[in-house]
Amino acid sequence: MKKISAVLICVLFLSNVCFASESLSWDAAVNLAKAQNPSLISAEQTVNKASLEYNKTYSSFLPSLSASASTSKSQPDDSPVSDSYSWGLSGQLSLFNGFGDLAQLRIGKMNLLLAQQNQKRSVSDVLYSLREAFVNLLAASENNKLAQSIKERRDKNYEIVKIKYSAGTEDKGSLLRVEADKLKAQIDAAQALRQINVVTAKLYAVLGMPAEKFDSMVDVKGEFLLNTDIKLQDNLLDLAHQTPEYINAQFEYKKTKEQEVYYKSKFLPKLTLQSGYSKSDSIWPPENGRLNSSLNISYEFFNGGSSINDIYIVAKDIKIAQENLRKVEQEKLTSLLSAKETYQAAQEELLVRQKYLEASQEQSKIITAKYVNGLATYQDWYTVENDFISAQKALLSSKTQAAIAQGRWINILGE
Repeated sequence: MKKISAVLICVLFLSNVCFASESLSWDAAVNLAKAQNPSLISAEQTVNKASLEYNKTYSSFLPSLSASASTSKSQPDDSPVSDSYSWGLSGQLSLFNGFGDLAQLRIGKMNLLLAQQNQKRSVSDVLYSLREAFVNLLAASENNKLAQSIKERRDKNYEIVKIKYSAGTEDKGSLLRVEADKLKAQIDAAQALRQINVVTAKLYAVLGMPAEKFDSMVDVKGEFLLNTDIKLQDNLLDLAHQTPEYINAQFEYKKTKEQEVYYKSKFLPKLTLQSGYSKSDSIWPPENGRLNSSLNISYEFFNGGSSINDIYIVAKDIKIAQENLRKVEQEKLTSLLSAKETYQAAQEELLVRQKYLEASQEQSKIITAKYVNGLATYQDWYTVENDFISAQKALLSSKTQAAIAQGRWINILGE
């Protein structure tokens, strides 16, 4: 109860801090998602359930104890009523079960480890979705600012051409063209503002926020690229072996081996110790006591062929698990190769776009000054202006793609 209360207090505190101030950092978003996301809550409960089931398997190694008590009255024909009282304690302990108990214990352990790796994958998937939504909201916010900047630039460009048209040094077609650009910039700015609402709702969904919050606005602060060790230089095969999917495939294989031990245990005898102490008498409390102990051995030599079929079936399961392990290794290695190339290409593209923007910005300053003074043609100026605007948009797109590619790489690793 204290743990639940602490979580609720944390969530309420973070919610008030983040949404009252209308600013959400990456670390705060991660904390909110971990506390509220339905998938993560479900995954945690699955681990707790697997832990309880694992603890339950230890009961096979402990004795089972029971107590009993009874009282009765009887009256044979023409005889007085006789009373009978008794109570007793009894216990039973399995001394040998063909190693089936040990196999069940190890299977329970494998199930717990599988649940923990599945939880790790769930956390990584949710954080990737969160990173994607967070980056998209960062990009939408920047795009909104960029759209406003482009709108102002298109307005100024329209005034420049309008003055030149009024002076008779520019034709009407050129004026109509920049007028159309001005209108498009106005529409783009309005769309950019509306897009913030869309990506905000997606972010709220990943955070596990209440549906009524989806139409509210929130600003995010942070960098597009995470400052973290993303292990690009590590051996990819070693990284593939560290992913939750590969580790789970290993556990599944080990689990089938333990199931084989369990089914083979049915071909071995069972040894059980039983002991009890009881008292019975015609008065209460009873005084006549008796101690009983027995050592029992049993062997099931025929059950219709069920045990033999179980051995054949589990042999197939072992082979399937082996092949699945090999398949997962290949798939994760391929995914890592692809994600690494995508991320590296995105980083390289980002550097190129930064250079293009730097060049376009400088070229725009020069050509605009020339055009205003009649030293450059409308077509030359118009082409450079469009290149500059396109370069700004392309850089923002590259930053977004690089951030998502980085998140995808981290996600495949299961981190």
